[in-house]
Amino acid sequence: MGVNKKLSKKEVEELGKLFTTKKIKKKEIVIQKDYNQVTIKVLEGVLRKYVLKDDKEKIIDLYFPDDLIVTPNFDYQPIFPYKIQAIQESVVSIMDMKTYNQWKNKSTSILNMDIKVMEEALTQNMYRLETFQLMNATERYLELLERKPHMIHQVPLIHIASYLGINNASLSKIRASLI
Repeated sequence: MGVNKKLSKKEVEELGKLFTTKKIKKKEIVIQKDYNQVTIKVLEGVLRKYVLKDDKEKIIDLYFPDDLIVTPNFDYQPIFPYKIQAIQESVVSIMDMKTYNQWKNKSTSILNMDIKVMEEALTQNMYRLETFQLMNATERYLELLERKPHMIHQVPLIHIASYLGINNASLSKIRASLI
């Protein structure tokens, strides 16, 4: 199918024009509505996607440099509206999906790139779902340390606990038992 086919220099330049670079202050909300309207690439810093449920913040995902925050291009509305917030000062590139969707049909290599990005997003979502279904909290924590060891130094433990689906006390017990 040619999904790995590289973009031409002109296509890369045109694609770059669709992004707007923005500096985000610590705790600033990057997006909290129009989920299907933008794609965000983290250039610097750390972002979190979270929801408010029962007056508590629940971390859906964490994003580091080079991560893409992609919502499928179909009409998806989350059960609980989420927000994307900077955990530390960050720099992001934001792409308007309406403009991109009109533009991408001009080239098969762009369409192939789009397929590859969507496949990666689906893979990440499936992996996250499976870790919650098949691993206990300690296993999820150990897997997180292995996959993203830098996270422990960049993300407050309260956010890591929420990301793992546990409370702070449980995370403290897990960490103490591993010493």
